[in-house]
Amino acid sequence: MNHRARSVSKVGGLILSVALIACAPAATAPAATPGGGASTPPPNVKIAAVWPLTGPFAYNGLAALAGAKYAVQKINEAGGIKNLGGAKLELVFADAGSTSETTVSATRNVLSDGAVVAGAGSWLTSLTLASSEVAERAGVPWLVDSYGDAVTTRGFKYSFALSPAATSLGQVMVDNVFGLAKVQGKDIKTVAVVGDNTAAAVPAEDALQALLKARGVNIAVFERWAPPLADASALAQKIQTAKPDAILTVGFAFNDMSQLVSQVKARGVTAPIYQLGGQSVVPQWRDLGNTAEGMFGILSVMPSKSTRAVTDDMAKSLGQPFVQQDNLIGYALIYTIKEGLEVAGKADRQALRDAISSMEVTSGPLADLMPTHRVKFDATGRHVDKYGTAAQWQKGTDGALAPCAVLPADQAVCTAK
Repeated sequence: MNHRARSVSKVGGLILSVALIACAPAATAPAATPGGGASTPPPNVKIAAVWPLTGPFAYNGLAALAGAKYAVQKINEAGGIKNLGGAKLELVFADAGSTSETTVSATRNVLSDGAVVAGAGSWLTSLTLASSEVAERAGVPWLVDSYGDAVTTRGFKYSFALSPAATSLGQVMVDNVFGLAKVQGKDIKTVAVVGDNTAAAVPAEDALQALLKARGVNIAVFERWAPPLADASALAQKIQTAKPDAILTVGFAFNDMSQLVSQVKARGVTAPIYQLGGQSVVPQWRDLGNTAEGMFGILSVMPSKSTRAVTDDMAKSLGQPFVQQDNLIGYALIYTIKEGLEVAGKADRQALRDAISSMEVTSGPLADLMPTHRVKFDATGRHVDKYGTAAQWQKGTDGALAPCAVLPADQAVCTAK
């Protein structure tokens, strides 16, 4: 695959470089000096982004990239990096493709530019393991959006994961599911736990199984599949027969999950469905209409009470009916790098790595986005908080179906039904 590195300094801007052609600096009016002359504006700070932009994971990668571009635009419009004299951010991005090999090639390509001080990517755990390893060898701070535990258990010093680890997702899901059941006055005694066998799903499913058993909950169905799910009818039949009080799913491919949900609903099953992961709130669910209405998603971040102004503007800017988790994580990764640059005070890879590893962000756009209202990393590079939020697909006053945050309570924008 021919991996082309592209660079943009704001959303909707022209592509300024292809195939590692040097990027022109963003147009900036010269600043006046006390002597009446003009000072040279600080050079742009280059940030790499490697997400799957083609292939089976392109939808998620493009969504993350869109969020990252939006963050760059907003940071630059607000005056750039203050502690670097107003230096503007410049995003240099490449297509990770769909394999570890294509991701390694793309990451090496963008990091061959010595001016790149940090990077972000690559959504799927297997791709993230590849891009972060290249970044580690190059000594480049790499912000990741993967749940995979292995991302931060390899002893790397330059990888920072904003998302909770897969092994903690079971607890996050149980807390949210039973929290919602309490709000709704429902009792959960029997459940179905089903999902795929990917690297991020299996630890979460195992954790769910252990946590539910510890609560005395009967797991009537526990089943995994290798994506893509060829036919959901047999699994849907098992769920119907079991008559669970709740259905907990850990499948990260929309096609798999939409097929399963449709088959379950077609059999008249009324138990609430809880999906773990960002695929639970992608816009394609709207096409399923009543089938998706009432479904819950348990995920990292969602538009919330404290972020409505930002997320509404982002949706408008991106031309979407609403923003989803991948948009927001892409946005958050860039803002994490921005905060690190402010602390470091210089566009230097090692200084930035040290700043990110020690900083704690508790205010501003980045903190507002997090359910725990802070960003801080532990010694392994993983976010210290095991956080999550719950959303439900509901119809708004305009009759349109959309996901809205229902937990945590202080950030909810609608009430669970």
